[in-house]
Amino acid sequence: WSDHCTSNHGNQCTPQAKQTPHRLIEVGGNGSPPRLVLGKQLSGQNQQYTTLSHCWGTNVSIRTLLSNLQSFSDQIPPQIIPRTFDDAILITQALGVRFIWIDALCIVQDDAKEWEQEAAKIKDIYSGSILNIAASDSPGSESGCFPVKSSFVQTFHLAQHTVLSSRGWVLQEQLLPHRIISCMSDEMHWECSEAYRTETGVHFGSHVSDTRGVPRMYQSPATLEQDGMWRSWMVNFSERKFSYWKDRLPALSGIVGKYEEITGDVSILGLWKRSIIQDLLWIRTGQISLESAPEIGSASLPSWSWLSCPSHIEFD
Repeated sequence: WSDHCTSNHGNQCTPQAKQTPHRLIEVGGNGSPPRLVLGKQLSGQNQQYTTLSHCWGTNVSIRTLLSNLQSFSDQIPPQIIPRTFDDAILITQALGVRFIWIDALCIVQDDAKEWEQEAAKIKDIYSGSILNIAASDSPGSESGCFPVKSSFVQTFHLAQHTVLSSRGWVLQEQLLPHRIISCMSDEMHWECSEAYRTETGVHFGSHVSDTRGVPRMYQSPATLEQDGMWRSWMVNFSERKFSYWKDRLPALSGIVGKYEEITGDVSILGLWKRSIIQDLLWIRTGQISLESAPEIGSASLPSWSWLSCPSHIEFD
């Protein structure tokens, strides 16, 4: 799939790498353990990298902290790497790619300043990835990219109907990359700007997935089509779950930044200046959870923005 895409799809599937991420994991191999490296140290080298999309679950057993940053720069002990991360590293090695970016390891989690700086670069990190590896059916970091099947019945479902796709932070990780390999319990699916392919041999065009929009937007100069894409993404976003309500706006930052880059439009809390009238025509179509009310109030979002609505929305 990767070779076919590289050989036949041209620039439509070429990553938009503007700069190397601040920190990457060198995947090692041949007896060498993975380790953290700084992007600025890779000048002149092949800087292609993969990324990982995963559910954190109730707890990620390994994170880069100020206390272990130096030791992880020497090596990340293989025995403490959770299964999902290890599977993604193995996939990266198999593709002949030297580096991978994983949020829990490439951002120092107890350094608030670095976290804020790196979160602002998400659009460039994922759009610059040669391939995004999605642990689509894994509820946590210990589940692996290939969970153990729970029955003898093989079912077929699209990658957008998985555990991973229910999480709000993940939407931008699905929209921004030009290539995604979705690792599910029964099979693997390939998505790129030009195709959607499955191990069972069921193949679709890229239009089958409503989360392949950003690469396709480069091919859609028509304003109305771009506006329609944005609204469909936000309907999708409104259905997703967040551990913390306050994360909804930051979780959109990467998509907003890329949309601004492509269209030259101005963002207004999930709406856009050039289509503000149409964007205001949203309605709530789902139930509101009373448990979320206190946190919703603390988010301080104006009621005219659909982001203030703690429920599924649609646009008129």
